Amino acid sequence: MALKERIRANQREAATREEMRRRHFEARFNTLVDAVSQFAKEYNAGHGGIWPQRQADILRKAMLELQSLEATLARGGERSPACATDVKR
Repeated sequence: MALKERIRANQREAATREEMRRRHFEARFNTLVDAVSQFAKEYNAGHGGIWPQRQADILRKAMLELQSLEATLARGGERSPACATDVKR
């Protein structure tokens, strides 16, 4: 009986970790989508004549964070959400 309980507990923990990874990925992906949207909005507002540097920096940071998270997940490791930095707007 104790073995079955440990197996179930391990399965619950694995499911919880997977859910946390999925949520973290979704948050980083949504940050990237928002950054692309804001960059496009600012760029288009200037009719392509003005480079929105602040939005470009935010976009670059969002891309790097998603790439870093993707690499971490590909290795099977975990990256704590506390390690991720929030993008200020």
